[in-house]
Amino acid sequence: MGRILLAASVWGLLGMAALPALLYLAVFLLAQVFDPRCSAQAGDPACASAAFGIALASVMPAFGLFFLAGVIAGSRRLRRQTARDFSAVLDGAGTGSPSSGRDEERD
Repeated sequence: MGRILLAASVWGLLGMAALPALLYLAVFLLAQVFDPRCSAQAGDPACASAAFGIALASVMPAFGLFFLAGVIAGSRRLRRQTARDFSAVLDGAGTGSPSSGRDEERD
């Protein structure tokens, strides 16, 4: 479980950096396109600060979202690995498998 939480923390930190950066660029570019005050030559500093505020407000939700996605992905991977290991134990190394039963019936 510790390995899952460590990987989820890494995913959370990556999301905490990537998502706000993408939001900042998206809001800033949309403001440049649709707001005439932001598209002027000098530009309005309020446009950049508004985009920065939205990006700053998304830092913690982005960490939570990516951390949760990392925990879910890690637990699903662990569940699949455990099921695969358990089925390998049930199939065994030739004992009790359907092929060994058929071989005994032919003799």
